[in-house]
Amino acid sequence: MRKLQYILVILIVACVGCGKDNHGMLTNRGKTICGSWHMGTAIVMEDIINPAFHFNAWLNGNEHVRRAIEDNYFPDLRIRQDGESIYGVYHNAQLLLRINTQGTNIDVEGAQWILTCFYSGSEFSYYGHPYVLPDFTDVKGAKEMTISYLGNYQWGIEAHEDSFDGVNINWTLAAATASTPLDLYSDKFILTGDGSYRFSSLSRWHDEGEQDPTPITMTYTIDHPMYQNFNDILQWSSGQISITASMQDKEDVNVSATVLAPKHIEITYKGITERWEMDFDEYYYSE
Repeated sequence: MRKLQYILVILIVACVGCGKDNHGMLTNRGKTICGSWHMGTAIVMEDIINPAFHFNAWLNGNEHVRRAIEDNYFPDLRIRQDGESIYGVYHNAQLLLRINTQGTNIDVEGAQWILTCFYSGSEFSYYGHPYVLPDFTDVKGAKEMTISYLGNYQWGIEAHEDSFDGVNINWTLAAATASTPLDLYSDKFILTGDGSYRFSSLSRWHDEGEQDPTPITMTYTIDHPMYQNFNDILQWSSGQISITASMQDKEDVNVSATVLAPKHIEITYKGITERWEMDFDEYYYSE
């Protein structure tokens, strides 16, 4: 079974806290920071946003369609209506995700869905692999974000620290075709916006092995739209981001990353630019 790699966050500490590059290529730490941004973004997309689009298709389907969507996208889970326009995704009796549609489909004018996830990194995972988004802060409990329809098959996605501890998101997700996505793995999309992630101390250690209690904040801006058209939610085909990694009492680290083609990226770090062959999957899973 695949397991998430927390080595990534350890490497972020190394890149923020040390002045000497210990790797073969001069921009390796910049590559690591870019990989961590991608990891956080992919987790949000895969474990929160994608289920909302699955559910929208379920909501609009007949009995046969709903059964097929449940089998394909909600295996071992149950969807229950918990109130007017409020639905829950459950594993046994445990509520994993609450979706408040506010009485509309996700693709009608004025639609605003409220998504609340309740499970933490040590609990059940929506897709069957360890769920890590709440592990950014080690805080259990509700995490809330909204998806608003902006028209022309575009959605605004927002999350704020007061409702999603340690995470700020201000994105626009646009479908690459004039249709509402069913599955962001196969339905191509374009991502723009900015935000920040805060990684907790749980998985981070000093070189000497002592736990570091100081969170790392990663602030980012998508300078040029990120295009996903590679049939994989974990891969990009083009786009550019600027990232600043910050930790208390340490100098900020600034990175620019340009996606040249699927799995090919150009990293600028400390004034040096290098090209990498980069499979983002390596930052997310191992066998």
